[in-house]
Amino acid sequence: MLFFVAMLYAASALYAQTTVEPILTTNYGSTLFRMEMNFPTTGIDSGLPANSGLIGRSELEYPLDVFLTGLRLRREFQAGENMTLGGTLAAWTNLSQPESKMMDSDWFGIQSSSGTTTSTVLFKFSYTESRAELRWFGGEAGIDMGRYSLFGKAVRYGLAVRYDRFTLKMFGVQGWQRQPGDSSILVDDYQDQLVLTYALTRIVPRLFSEVQLEGNGRVSWKATFSGSPASMAFDHDDHVLRKKMADTFAFGFGLGASTEVCFHLARHVDLSTTADLFYLRTKGNMDQYYYGDDPFTSVDETGLRYDNVENRIIGLAGGLSLGMRCLF
Repeated sequence: MLFFVAMLYAASALYAQTTVEPILTTNYGSTLFRMEMNFPTTGIDSGLPANSGLIGRSELEYPLDVFLTGLRLRREFQAGENMTLGGTLAAWTNLSQPESKMMDSDWFGIQSSSGTTTSTVLFKFSYTESRAELRWFGGEAGIDMGRYSLFGKAVRYGLAVRYDRFTLKMFGVQGWQRQPGDSSILVDDYQDQLVLTYALTRIVPRLFSEVQLEGNGRVSWKATFSGSPASMAFDHDDHVLRKKMADTFAFGFGLGASTEVCFHLARHVDLSTTADLFYLRTKGNMDQYYYGDDPFTSVDETGLRYDNVENRIIGLAGGLSLGMRCLF
């Protein structure tokens, strides 16, 4: 039996192909951190209509417009007369720093409920920007099988798990603040001082289908569509100026699409160009903790906690990639 398995593996290896592909990517987009808090009005004369309450919203948008470099390894072999199996490993990191700023926006307002309908009126009272420094490490492992047919096109189906780790530091605060009826007050403080740190880990299992749209001896064209129904995001940030830490676990879904054109330059060398877009939306609860006194308020918040605050972590990013593929 062991001899038979060894012979089968040896036979499949005769049809195996290994691909090594260095990649350079121009990435666009951001990841958005959105928090909402409802403030109770029970026992106070708020002057609000019935079935309504105060709400606060805060958004932090972190830039991801950087150059990435990485390496993709692939092994594909014949698994039967009409079946091939493939495995892919990839890793990447950023080469540059974001050109865009981290954007911090804050609102307060009134949320009213009427039956199944909820309406919200918000007033934006603060907007600031900070310079961001990013370290991004990511990787993906996947398996796929092919030689299926869909509407006359060759199709491969697969499963992959993607991991991304973002760590950011924000410096300086520039923008404006205002109250209803007042003019805006310009803010340009702290210059290059550290004001916020942010760490985000995303784990995204995805199911995908790859469709061969065109292929001849010199050029091939394919499109890939993916769905990620069990995506996870873990966040930890430190508002250095306000002496406040926050942690979030969020769960949600993602959708992706990409298209690739491959030019066969020589027998064992291809040039690939890829455009991709990915959207991730997760929802969870955030726990906040003041490890010191917030100097921007009139009370001492040291030790104060806010747990189970509704939080969303949303990402939208695209990229244009160029790769040199070597086949063995």
